[in-house]
Amino acid sequence: AIPGSEKVLLRIFPGILAAALEGIEGTLRQPYGCFEQTSSATYPNALVLDYLRRSGKSKPELEARALEYLQQGYQRLLSFEVNGGGFEWFGRAPANQVLTAYGLLEFADMARVYQVDPAVIRRTQEWLVSKQRSDGSFEPDRQSLSDGLYRDQFSGRLGATAYITWALVESGYRGIATDRALGFLQSRSREISDAYTLSLVSNALLAAGLDAQPLVERLISLAVQEKGGLRFPAGGRTAVYSAGPAADVETSSLASLALFRTGQLDRARSALDYLLATRSPSGAWPSTQSTVLALRSLLSASAGGSDPNADGSIAIDVGGQKVEPIAIRPETSDLIQTVDLTRFAKPGVPLSVELALSGKARAQYQLVTIAYVPKPVPEEALALKVDFDRVTLAPDDTLTARATATWKKPQASGMVMLALGIPPGFEVEPSSVAQLVAQGKVGKFTLTGKELLLYVDALRPFEPVQFAYQLRAKFPVRAQAPSSLAYLYYQPEVRTQSAAVQLVVRR
Repeated sequence: AIPGSEKVLLRIFPGILAAALEGIEGTLRQPYGCFEQTSSATYPNALVLDYLRRSGKSKPELEARALEYLQQGYQRLLSFEVNGGGFEWFGRAPANQVLTAYGLLEFADMARVYQVDPAVIRRTQEWLVSKQRSDGSFEPDRQSLSDGLYRDQFSGRLGATAYITWALVESGYRGIATDRALGFLQSRSREISDAYTLSLVSNALLAAGLDAQPLVERLISLAVQEKGGLRFPAGGRTAVYSAGPAADVETSSLASLALFRTGQLDRARSALDYLLATRSPSGAWPSTQSTVLALRSLLSASAGGSDPNADGSIAIDVGGQKVEPIAIRPETSDLIQTVDLTRFAKPGVPLSVELALSGKARAQYQLVTIAYVPKPVPEEALALKVDFDRVTLAPDDTLTARATATWKKPQASGMVMLALGIPPGFEVEPSSVAQLVAQGKVGKFTLTGKELLLYVDALRPFEPVQFAYQLRAKFPVRAQAPSSLAYLYYQPEVRTQSAAVQLVVRR
């Protein structure tokens, strides 16, 4: 049943490439925020541009914009390097090993399409190697943001070692350090019980040209048939503290890479089917890391580009009414095709859509509905209240805004994002927000014009934290301070919203 639908769209993806490049214009975004948020825009730019060049599908205007954003992103990423080596979310010491390894993967992939200073890659590799233990392993970070790999001593060391080793080998580093790390992974691999660590270790071994078939077989045994594909449940938090749907997307992406490398093509494609089924209508996945890994997997699987043997047709039946079929030919096998079904939708009435594929083709579909529905009121794990010391003032006056966030679960929250709405006709006094950074309440802040973004390392359980900042009224206005949002950076589905407030600026 479709409640009050404004739009119903059927999207047909004749191949993996078409799905991977869906919304490519939106993928090329200007970088901002912390190291990982900057990466969430910069890394896809590099992956997509690399693919477009290899497949001969690049366009001059698209390439120019991608290169501009890559330049901005690259320079911004370098600003997060810590004195002495390594990277951290906000460029503060000490550096974080797993985040540095992620950056190393990014720089190595970026170097295929953009001039990355080889010294950056080399010193990042060397810094990681300097953190290796005598037995070849890497100890998870216990400082900065809580590292999700540190579930216990064994899984933490194995997961961190696998992630860092995979990054080192993928970036072209081989030597005594990687040999020792690979040896450690091989010697302890029989003890792994979760799909995330199995997929990481498998990719590390495969990248080094070593046998990982027994690990991949165990990985397959943990797969769950869901959403028309294979989901690989993470079994805990990931290297970047993801949990829930985001963690499963990360794990399934890594699993698909390992499956393709070991010739398990049908299962690999089934994992990609799950990734496509979990993609949002806007073309992204639940978090920054899951989006990058999913896109990396899809583009890696799309090396063949269009299908020269495609010759099929998709019949569409909507509630007994036939819609013009969609033909899939070699020249259209890498193009997304969209059918508007809005005319068939009636509020509250079930809509039956049947698709039948004939001929030689392999396709996925996505049914997107855009509707206004009552907002559910779930049990809040996160609370946010925004108030002001006054609601009536004159031009050039300042008022104090107070955002109070509370985490209502017994365990630590991980990074929290506060997106605080800026009322029309007001501007934030940056010096007041800089004090929050100086006080250690905020790791970094970003002003976008419409929002003040605060990056908070973590909230302690059940302890309200207040973030005070100043707003200046620029001119007379009767405005509504927009709602503000708080959410977990690595579990964005855990979120809450504050109420709107009326403000009046009189002459």
